[in-house]
Amino acid sequence: MLNRTVAVGPGSRKAFELFIVPPSPHQSAGTSSTTQAHATATDRPERERGVTKCCVCGQATDKRCQACAKRGIDLFFCSPEHQKLVWKHHKHVCGPNAHPFHFPPLSQREVDELLEQGDTPLTLDMANVDAIMRVAEPDEVQRLSALVKQPPRTVRQGIEEDFGAPSGSFSLLVQQLRSPSAFPPHQQDMLLVARESLKSAKIERKSNSFLLFDELDFWSHVAALDFVLPPRREPSNEELQKSISWSHCRHQAVVIFSLLTSRRAAKNSATVPLDLIHCAIEQYFDLVGLAVPALDEPTAAYTAHTVLAAMWDVADFKLYIHRDSSGRVVVRFSPPPSWPFTA
Repeated sequence: MLNRTVAVGPGSRKAFELFIVPPSPHQSAGTSSTTQAHATATDRPERERGVTKCCVCGQATDKRCQACAKRGIDLFFCSPEHQKLVWKHHKHVCGPNAHPFHFPPLSQREVDELLEQGDTPLTLDMANVDAIMRVAEPDEVQRLSALVKQPPRTVRQGIEEDFGAPSGSFSLLVQQLRSPSAFPPHQQDMLLVARESLKSAKIERKSNSFLLFDELDFWSHVAALDFVLPPRREPSNEELQKSISWSHCRHQAVVIFSLLTSRRAAKNSATVPLDLIHCAIEQYFDLVGLAVPALDEPTAAYTAHTVLAAMWDVADFKLYIHRDSSGRVVVRFSPPPSWPFTA
């Protein structure tokens, strides 16, 4: 069993723990076909079993956002109240922007901060590099191996090189991402890279410490989750990011961070109970599991780490990562029946 505990913030008592739970002896040895069939049917994510539920609280419902449904995205809300909880942010990606999922342009704050951070050198996240090398094609492994040996690129250099733009065009590129009318054809890829570069620069300046939630723009939190899944063969990253399944994951990420934003802004934390945030996160991982059937425990843990790092100052958390009886990786705030497990 891997038990990872992270405490953050000087003098902070807040912490989160990630547990990767091995299969119980009962699961490893196998069970009767009747028991196994029942467990598989009940363990599978509800959406896969034809059960639809509110993306906020998890209550079964057949009410959905009609504007998103027209674009192929089934986002369910049990009540107008729960839809209103996330509307401030959902409205930006609702309807025509639902699929393909269109991130809003950079805010003026993001533009100013990117220009300020242009000369910040970015060191590679070796945990992410190792994860990529486990599944990448040989040419990608070779490229990364060479990149590791090179001096760190600055934010400015990285964005210019990644966009295939000439040296000295950094400021113009960033300014273009502020205005949708000035967007080049590959605008969404550029927005993702720009926001990830800004996040990495801020972490670098804090000596790889955790960022406070408000240190990042809302859409940087959502975009960050696109970078925790390493490149893969099936589906490829390009195929995945264009799929309805991944658009749905992004919408659920909007729900998570919108709830977190509302909880922080509310004078009374009961307005957005932690149970809602827990439920939204669990649903996110169920959707990721459907979009990426080959999801493994280390990648799920890395993704969970990214999500929880954005909410470390809210409360203490314990998150359990394990495989259900069908073999699918699931992420839950409550321990599985096999917990605690002693080999």
